[in-house]
Amino acid sequence: MPPRVPEAVRQAWGDELVTEIVPWLEQIVQEKALPRDEYRQVLSRLEVLEHDVADVKADLRELRGEMGGLRGEMGGLRGEMGGLRGEMNERFDRMNERFDRMNERFTEMERHFEARFDQMNERFVEIERHFETRLDQMSERMLVQTRWLIGTIALFGTILTILMAIAQFAP
Repeated sequence: MPPRVPEAVRQAWGDELVTEIVPWLEQIVQEKALPRDEYRQVLSRLEVLEHDVADVKADLRELRGEMGGLRGEMGGLRGEMGGLRGEMNERFDRMNERFDRMNERFTEMERHFEARFDQMNERFVEIERHFETRLDQMSERMLVQTRWLIGTIALFGTILTILMAIAQFAP
C-alpha cells in the first residue's frame, strides 16, 4: 500500500509533483534503509561488543591495581636513582673542572699565538717598507736611465742631422 501524502503537501506541490516524488522517495528509503533481519544481526553484534567492552573495563580496573603496586616499587627505584644522580653530578663537576683547565690552557695558547702573530705582522710590515724603498729606488734609477737614453738618442739624432746637412752642401 503506497504511503498517504498529507493533503497540505499535495495542495502545495500539486498532484503531478507528488506522483513523481513519492516513488523516488520510496526508492531512496529502500536503498538506505536496513531490513529487519540485518537490524537484528547488528543488534546482536552490538550486544557482543557491549560484553567485550565490559570485559575490557574489568581488565582495566585490574591493570590499574597492578599499576598502583608498581608505583610503590618505583618509589624505591627513585631513591636509587637519586643516589646515581648524585654520583653523576660529581662526575660532571670533575669534567667541568677539567674543561675549565683546558679552557685556561687554550687561553694561554691564544695569547702566545697572538703575540707571535703580532711579531710576524711587524716583520711583514718591515719587509714591506724595505721593498717599497727598494722599488722606489729602482723606479728612480729607471727614470734616470730613461732620461739619459732619450737624451743620448736626441744627441745622436742631432749629430746625424748636422752630418747630413754638411754632406748635402759639400761637393
